[in-house]
Amino acid sequence: MEILGLQLNIRTGTLLAAGISTILCLQFSLTLFLRHRLHWKNPAQQRQILIIICMAPLYAVTSFFGLVKARSGEAFFTFLESVKECYEALVIASFLNLMYLYLNVDTNSNTIPDEIKGRPIHHSFPITLFQPKEVKLDQKTLKLLQTWTWQFVYIRPALSILVGIVLAMLASAGVIRAEHKFLDLAQVEEAYQNLFVCLEMVVFGMFQMYAFSHEEYHPKAEQVDGKPAPVKGEEEKKKE
Repeated sequence: MEILGLQLNIRTGTLLAAGISTILCLQFSLTLFLRHRLHWKNPAQQRQILIIICMAPLYAVTSFFGLVKARSGEAFFTFLESVKECYEALVIASFLNLMYLYLNVDTNSNTIPDEIKGRPIHHSFPITLFQPKEVKLDQKTLKLLQTWTWQFVYIRPALSILVGIVLAMLASAGVIRAEHKFLDLAQVEEAYQNLFVCLEMVVFGMFQMYAFSHEEYHPKAEQVDGKPAPVKGEEEKKKE
């Protein structure tokens, strides 16, 4: 393969594409992160947004090191993979908190907008094993959802550590062996998967620029009747 007059093998070309994608993802995410910090208007909402923004670069960096782990060793990649899995759980909780803030939901003070109060929620299997098939949206349901989410955040690190200990024990016992050469089929599939993640995170980073834009927190945001437009969640508070 030849790029700009340089002869590149498949491995080098793959690392180059993944490296460029990772750098672009970092650039998009860092730019959006700094813009929110410069326009720190609604800390409660923007704090959750910053946590979500950091997910894309973490995924990209982890996948990039997954491509080079054969050369640099697997210890650092394994550490990043564990951090990524734990952080993924935190992002889920932060996204739920952000939705609650947007809707002006406060599970502690029993504040639920009338527009969503009482709406039916349909559970599917396996949730129906320990919850009714249909429940009404109320303070108890929202609090339960929040509790389940944070339980997942706390349990995920423990599971990652447990899996690591089990794998180490299996390797020491000789159950897991490295009987392949430099690359086998499984490693090739993993390499392509890591490459695709790096490429996807560029698109995801660009999407975040619009999905979590800092513009609505900007002092020069769109004016409504000569006054700054209210931030998401604040308009509902004023109605109350």
